Formats: sequence, structure tokens, C-alpha cells
Amino acid sequence: MFITLVAFISSCVSRSSYFDEIILQNLKQYEDIAEIYDYRKIKEYNEGNKHIVVYQYKVKLKTDKVLKEAQTNILDILKKSPFLVELSTRCGINFITGKQPCIIEDKAIFKKTANGWILK
Repeated sequence: MFITLVAFISSCVSRSSYFDEIILQNLKQYEDIAEIYDYRKIKEYNEGNKHIVVYQYKVKLKTDKVLKEAQTNILDILKKSPFLVELSTRCGINFITGKQPCIIEDKAIFKKTANGWILK
């Protein structure tokens, strides 16, 4: 019984950290234009064949890098524009100027498939 309980707990912990890794990896794609830090999971739960993680992080825009990238690599900045628009909408003018970090609370939904979990 004890071994089964330990195995169950360790599988939950490893699955939980797997989801955190995927979320952090997803956020890393914006490291060149924003400083992302203080990630923390608020809660996680299952809903049918979905696993939902509610998380929070702080983000501060690297305004100098955004301006430089906009001048030198317009295609790269265009790929990130949905992220920038979302952040500016959620965080306001002080965030856009790079003066203040913004605290973002978001939700990641993972769907169970035959090949494992995928981020929707």
C-alpha cells in the first residue's frame, strides 16, 4: 500500500512539473523582448480529458530591444506582435514604456491524446 501511494504521489509530482516545464518553455520564446520572472502555479485541476493549470508570472518589457528589433528584424517582431498587443492591453502604458513590470495571471489547457498531453 505504501509503495503504491509513493508511486502515485511521484507520478503526480512529475506530471505537474512536466506541465510547468511546457508553460515556461512557451514563455521563453519572448525572452528577447520581455523579462519574464517569478513564475508560480496558482492551481491545477482536471476537467474530463483536460488538465488545466492556472499560473502567474511577472513580465517587464525590454523597450530598447523591441525598438532595435523593430528596425532590424521586422518579421521577428511581427511574429511576437500578438503577445505585445495582449500585454499592452492587459498592463497599460507604464508597462509599454518599460517603467513597471506587470503581473499576468493566465491559464494553460492541456488535452490528453493517444500520444500524451498537448498544450491547446
